[in-house]
Amino acid sequence: MKNVKFIAVMLVLLLGLMGGAYAAWGDELVVSGSVETGTVDVEFTDFNVVYDVVANTKDGEEVAIVTIEPGECNNPKELVFTVTNAYPQFEAWIEFTVHNKGSIPVKLQSIEIHPEYPEGEFLILNSPPFLPPGWCQEHELPKSQCPCNDNNDNNDVPDLEVGTQLNTCETADGSIYVKVSPDCEGVQGYTYTFTVTYEFIQWNKFVPEPEC
Repeated sequence: MKNVKFIAVMLVLLLGLMGGAYAAWGDELVVSGSVETGTVDVEFTDFNVVYDVVANTKDGEEVAIVTIEPGECNNPKELVFTVTNAYPQFEAWIEFTVHNKGSIPVKLQSIEIHPEYPEGEFLILNSPPFLPPGWCQEHELPKSQCPCNDNNDNNDVPDLEVGTQLNTCETADGSIYVKVSPDCEGVQGYTYTFTVTYEFIQWNKFVPEPEC
C-alpha cells in the first residue's frame, strides 16, 4: 500500500514538472541581411587618331586612309583602328580616354600587345602614356588634333599606364603608337593585324611588376 502511495506521489510530481516545462516562456534574436556586389566596368569614351596629314598628302589627297571607330554594335570596350594603303615610315598615334563606369575602383594590371612584332620588322607598336613632347609642334598640327596634349601638361587627367588607378567615374588618357617600319619595303600588298589589350582588375588585387 505504501508503495502505491509512493508511486502516486512521484507521478504527481513528474506531471507537475512536465507541466512547468511546457509552460516556460522563451524568445529569440534574428540577424537578417543581404550582400549586393558591385561592378567592375571599364569603357573607351573619347578617341582619335593623330598623324601628320600634310606629310600624308599628295596632290591634294591623303595617301594612307586612316579610320577609328567603336567595335561591332558600337561596343564601348573595343576600338577598331584601320589604315589602308600604308607605306614605310607612316606613323600614327591612337589616342583615347578610358572611363571607369563601374562602382569598384580598378587598376591597370597589364598592357598586352599581340602579335609583338620585332623591332624593325613590319610594324612598330607600343603603348606610351602620351605623345612625345613637342610632336604636334614639330609636325605643325593644331591643338584640335592633339586632344591628349603632346606636352603632357594636362594635370587633370592621369596618363594610362600599368598601375594607374581609376575610381568610380574617373578617366585616364592613353595612346598606342603605330609605325610602318622603314625596313619593310619588300613587303607590299599585305594586311598586318594586331590587338592591344588593357587588363583592369579591382584595385586591391593589383600585383606590381617585380623590380629588377
